[in-house]
Amino acid sequence: MKVLMLPHITQFGRGEGGVRRVVEAYNKYLPQFGIELVNPDTFSYDLTAVHAGVAPGADVAHNHGLYWTADLQLSDYEWQANTQVINSLREARQITVPSQWVAESIRRDMRINPHVIPHGVEWDEWQGSGDDGGYVLWNKNRDFDVCNPEAIIRLARIFREHRFMSTFASNPSPNLKVTGQVPYEQMRQMVLGCSVYLSSIKETFGIGTLEAMAAGKPVLGWANGGNLDLVQHGVNGYLAQPDNYDDLANGLEYCLAHQRTLGDNGREMAKKYTWREVSEQVARVYEAAYSDTGNTVGVVIPLYNKTEDEIVRAITSCLNQSYMPDQIIVVNDGSTDTSGFAAISEKFSDVAHLSFVSQSNQGVAVARNAGVKMLTTELVSCLDGDDWYEPEFLLECRAALMENHTIGIAYTGLRWHDHEEGKNELSTWPGAYQAAKQFDHQARQNQVPTACVFRRDAWERVGGYRSRYCPDGAGSEDAALWTQILSIGYTAKQVTTEPLFNYSLGGQVSANKEYKEIDWLAWLPFSRDKRYPFACSVLPERYSHPVRQYDEPEISIVIPVGPGHEHVLRTALDSIEAQHFRNWEVIVVFDTGNEYYPELYAAYPYVKWENTRGKRGPGYARNQGAEIAKGKFLLFLDADDFLNPGEPNALGEMLAEFWETGNGIYSAHIGRATISPEYAKKMERENRLVAWNENLGQAYISNPGIEFDCERAFLEPRDHPDGKFFIWNLVSTLIPRQWHFDIGGFDEHMPTWEDWDYWLRMAKGGRCFTRIQKPFVIYNYISGNLRETGLQIGNEVLQYLKEKHEDIKIMACGCGNKRMAGEIVATSEGYVEAWYLHGNTGNHDVTVSGHRYGRHPGGRRVHFPVLAEHVKANPRLFEEYAQIVSDPEPQPEAMPEPVSIAPPPPPEEAPVEIDLSELKPQVQDMLRSKGLTTVDMIDQTGYDNLLRLDGIGPATAKKIMELAE
Repeated sequence: MKVLMLPHITQFGRGEGGVRRVVEAYNKYLPQFGIELVNPDTFSYDLTAVHAGVAPGADVAHNHGLYWTADLQLSDYEWQANTQVINSLREARQITVPSQWVAESIRRDMRINPHVIPHGVEWDEWQGSGDDGGYVLWNKNRDFDVCNPEAIIRLARIFREHRFMSTFASNPSPNLKVTGQVPYEQMRQMVLGCSVYLSSIKETFGIGTLEAMAAGKPVLGWANGGNLDLVQHGVNGYLAQPDNYDDLANGLEYCLAHQRTLGDNGREMAKKYTWREVSEQVARVYEAAYSDTGNTVGVVIPLYNKTEDEIVRAITSCLNQSYMPDQIIVVNDGSTDTSGFAAISEKFSDVAHLSFVSQSNQGVAVARNAGVKMLTTELVSCLDGDDWYEPEFLLECRAALMENHTIGIAYTGLRWHDHEEGKNELSTWPGAYQAAKQFDHQARQNQVPTACVFRRDAWERVGGYRSRYCPDGAGSEDAALWTQILSIGYTAKQVTTEPLFNYSLGGQVSANKEYKEIDWLAWLPFSRDKRYPFACSVLPERYSHPVRQYDEPEISIVIPVGPGHEHVLRTALDSIEAQHFRNWEVIVVFDTGNEYYPELYAAYPYVKWENTRGKRGPGYARNQGAEIAKGKFLLFLDADDFLNPGEPNALGEMLAEFWETGNGIYSAHIGRATISPEYAKKMERENRLVAWNENLGQAYISNPGIEFDCERAFLEPRDHPDGKFFIWNLVSTLIPRQWHFDIGGFDEHMPTWEDWDYWLRMAKGGRCFTRIQKPFVIYNYISGNLRETGLQIGNEVLQYLKEKHEDIKIMACGCGNKRMAGEIVATSEGYVEAWYLHGNTGNHDVTVSGHRYGRHPGGRRVHFPVLAEHVKANPRLFEEYAQIVSDPEPQPEAMPEPVSIAPPPPPEEAPVEIDLSELKPQVQDMLRSKGLTTVDMIDQTGYDNLLRLDGIGPATAKKIMELAE
């Protein structure tokens, strides 16, 4: 395969840089895997591979990172550089990135899973014999934009007794040597001579870090960026909490104390990053790009109660195309009149690439999705059963898509037909694609007709059509799909104004005078806050759209998925995306007994997918998700519930309320339930009926919830003849992640009610809760399998809970006063917090020496402020206790000594002695006197050096070398 790689290896100047070293390595090793890298003046080649967006026309984009313009104050240069990089990503058929950090932004904003291919190292080149110079090294090639030497400057000032070396530093301390930028070989010697390598820059990979590992140097850095891919904390280095300089200082002491073990481990780990193995992965990416031709077209025709003539007209228009579609799928969406369907199937039975399928009535979105799933083509067009194409439609649209990979949707002009009035006219809509109109939530002007040609991979990446936009069978589901596709890197194009699409008035939507279009932008927050995904087709205000990092989430949202809930998971995920607050991660834990969901993986590549490998219950699944969560906060969301898209600031408001109160934050909710018409009227009278579908008997009912009361929570669980247990919140409550671990997570043995038990234990552990009176969650009372289970086995579970909670110690309620997160629970002067140890475990008056402490249970179940003198004088009544409200950021843990992962060195072989008997006695004596009696010693000495010895001429030297062979 011939590949034009840009920049070409001949186009670099004298400077050293990461891209240059990658290109040099690819040029060295890719030919071993059948890849010929051609010269820039070559006219014939198979693919173009572009590094860092330096040239247009990329078939493969080798992405080396992006500038994080949404998070950092950067210059116009960085914004313009992002423009080139993003354009390259849009063009490419395949994308490579060097680290998970970069991949996360592309997965989130472009809905594509790039190939994560690390850079490599010439491991042997870093096995030099440089002496340990006893210094800590920072060696970036500049000290501007993201390359800030602040970390080494501060460490040098903390550790005055240690030596430090840096390429750049302002106002360095006397123990910090500044070298300036140096040639590659000199830098290699600096790395070989250091004691610890400081990797404090959040890099997209870190070739320098990998080289230091190969050289056997411990790596000290922040726990972010490319460091997370290369450095294992406590194995080959130390990763400090970002921006925590106390932790970084601890890390330096750790690396110096365990320099040998950490360095040896890093050297061993670096062996798997060879340029040869990396190049083999790149060659496979080129093969995938080459096979992605994108030239086959399939047509899907969804039908619902169309006449035989209409269906025949639609199919015939497909068969009359100048470019014949490679597949045609006709989907009967549960038509009530199927009299003509069998006859039509028979009429076209000789068309091999035409298929007919039927399904129960589920609406046009489901019907179209079903048809697209059956296609094997790269391009797709959906044609409603009462519409038809002109013969040039597919040819014109396909040509545009093949010519320009950034076009994701191609369409033409259209002619509308009013069959009842016998009229037809050339429509003024659509016109040329205008992204600003497509994404304007006030104008809400869809630019793309129902019949167009779009890329199948775009449909997969956004998850297909959504039924929520067509609850009555048809609606704005197509406009929503186009907008999502146009937000992830594709644009649309009207390829001709000629009316090659014929649209029939009188369909389910156009003939319905009562139809009200559903807001197809309501779930797309960027249509309102204008914070677009970085590859969105809307014209950016400043060179390029801001690029965000998603690797350090504030909130981790954990979604357990039980059997039967896989099909509703999309709504839960979409509702999270609908939030204006973006700094979250999503962890989905399948607890279904199945392990593979490729359609979901393709549509939501940013999700962390986990699996319980069985059916272990929601408590187990939530615990599994919490274990891998990176956020400071946790929010659990059941798969059949979702965040209210009408409250797009829910996550942000919950987070703000936590920082105001330090409490767990829950909200009112809207419940989806099946109710009677009488109950619907009752809810309407109480102003709680949000929506009501009389045909289905389903309603959305507002539920304001109740305030948290710690005293009531402490009394639970107990018998309630009326069934009104004190349940103040849903499982979707925002809490610091540490709180979850403080109580040991969910009880994995409970078949149901595990969430109530969870919150009760948290309350009894001294945690408080605050209710927000906005409905942030849509709660499904209809589809919860375990909610039904809870009703069936309630008495059994209640008894289990009562027995379990008898042994739980209750901390005194401190929820009456608002306090800031992280504030110490203070006591008045002379008081200390103390456990109450009295044997009476019921509530009773507590009085000591005439001092009344209120009513409390004994048995070390609560603690409260007690005069220090009373604690000291009554050890059988009180035991001192101190509590601090947990900060959501856990403190660094004490580090164990590292364990060597390098294989033990091979046992030393005994030196092989040479038989000297064939030499003259005086020569034998001379060789023995100099220790030249073994094969290794003769090899090291060599022929030329033997000639320098007295009494040894050319013939004798040759004889000695032969004896050593």
